[in-house]
Amino acid sequence: MRVGRKNAIRREVMDRLAERIRDHWASVCAGVRPGASQRAIEEFEAKYGVKVANELAALYRLVDGMEDSDSDDRFLHIRPLAELEPVTLPNLATSYGLLHGRGQEESDDGFLAIPPLGEDKPAPLREAGRYFVFGDFLLKSHEYAVKLSSDPAAADPVVWIIGSNWETVAATFGEFCEKYLSNPEGLYLVCFD
Repeated sequence: MRVGRKNAIRREVMDRLAERIRDHWASVCAGVRPGASQRAIEEFEAKYGVKVANELAALYRLVDGMEDSDSDDRFLHIRPLAELEPVTLPNLATSYGLLHGRGQEESDDGFLAIPPLGEDKPAPLREAGRYFVFGDFLLKSHEYAVKLSSDPAAADPVVWIIGSNWETVAATFGEFCEKYLSNPEGLYLVCFD
């Protein structure tokens, strides 16, 4: 199979996944915004020096997130593209860990890292500044961020973040979307041990 045909099939699969998410939101009366333009996606990429992952682009072309302060039947809110922002101290300032004197430190590669609270916590989220917060659960009890880079073929894992705690919930944004539709409980933080 030629590369062009493979890419067309992949895009069709991604578009169908985005349509399923849009249909779910419509079925639960979540306020869905009209899709973002290709120009808006390109402006976002230029502003942050990243390429929007294919699955993420497919979703935002179809629906530009949810209306302000709206959420789905599971209390998940997806931000409009213009409101995606890198993981930084200001956008997580209301989270538990950062209110208790924990900030960010620079990692070996010059990107910010979110340090753990204690020895029993996960390792720092390296390159935290390359993760973009795109959604939150239950009025920001925790937030979701996807890793973006300038390489469109690079991995785009999704993590949940609360304060300085984080965990990978999906290896790719596409996997996050599949879990969201088929097994959403696996995406939600219930409690810390």
